[in-house]
Amino acid sequence: MAEGLDILFLSGVRWEFSFQRHQQIAQFLARRNRVLFMEIGLSPANLLKEPAVTVNHWKNWRRGIREIRPNLFRHAAPPLFPLNRRVLAVNRINQGIIFRSARRAWKKLGMASPLFWISDPYFSLFARDHGQPLTVFDWIHDDAGAAETRLYRVYRRLREETLRGADIVFTPSRVIYDRHGREDPRFHLVPHGVDFQPATPGPGPEDISGIPSPIIGFVGTIGEAVDLRLLESLADKRKDWSFVLIGEVRKSVGNLRGRSNVHFLGQKKREDLPRYLSSFSAGMIPYRINSATETVHPVKTYEYLAAGIAVVSTRLPELLPLEGVIHLERDAEGFLQALDEVLGADSPEGKTIRMDFARKNTWKKRVGEIERIISGALPISPPQGETQPGR
Repeated sequence: MAEGLDILFLSGVRWEFSFQRHQQIAQFLARRNRVLFMEIGLSPANLLKEPAVTVNHWKNWRRGIREIRPNLFRHAAPPLFPLNRRVLAVNRINQGIIFRSARRAWKKLGMASPLFWISDPYFSLFARDHGQPLTVFDWIHDDAGAAETRLYRVYRRLREETLRGADIVFTPSRVIYDRHGREDPRFHLVPHGVDFQPATPGPGPEDISGIPSPIIGFVGTIGEAVDLRLLESLADKRKDWSFVLIGEVRKSVGNLRGRSNVHFLGQKKREDLPRYLSSFSAGMIPYRINSATETVHPVKTYEYLAAGIAVVSTRLPELLPLEGVIHLERDAEGFLQALDEVLGADSPEGKTIRMDFARKNTWKKRVGEIERIISGALPISPPQGETQPGR
């Protein structure tokens, strides 16, 4: 079991952003190790898109290192130059800025040579040999997009660099594992998990308690992956149902917001989500099926199941192994029929089956597996007086 390690955890998302795999793994690793959670920086160009988020991030950078939980330290990278994900030369400069900031931070914490955990290929510089005992790449999904675009070409180049330097590669994606990892002993398939149980029975939060049932709920970022046409079709055909979307809106939702049976409640605190989920009649994952979502394994699937609610999703490739526990549908008609079925025939037994499944797939178990793999890959310290060979 990995214990007593210093870990530099390089995250492509902010700590307070939609709480997902990055934060879950970091907080569980911090139970037995010291973790520096380093957030990627934001450029001044981001002020045009997210002014409040950008200013708050810069304030966090100015505050420096903060211990947000026992053994878990947060540090925001400095402001970066624009076009970090589109121009390779700019990315090289920005990575140098991040690396120098990270090195100052880990030295300030007294970390001699931390293990590097890379959760985003835009930290590919860290996969080179800097004296770290291990480099871990958590390949969460492909930031796909059309292969001919500059954005994808830069991403692919950085991903290849990260893979070359990684000692261990984790992925929750069966598609990624089947394509790249079956013949590579560095690869380990570690799906997402869940870490909370449903709230005790009682009225939901004020902003959802007055919404008429049945409530078909969604928790997560409302971004490019969400199929707005599917949501519009569902809302139009079942005007007596309430569709509740909880999370940050990162794209134009058109006239969906104007429908009387569609409710956008915004982003919620992590600790409040079980109370919202307990108000759902069913949970939905209305994602588009395309190259950008073929490796996406939604964390929310396990969160819905932990709350005991039935789940209806589009047929994402990563969710096919869960068919039977959840409903997977090809089109709006099938999605609607599945929701009709779960609303009309759900039972306490079905709820128990779903909650039991979630209990077998906790983040505690996932990170326990991760720690065992890391422990087995760590170089053995040489006897006193001998020299340990380089990596």
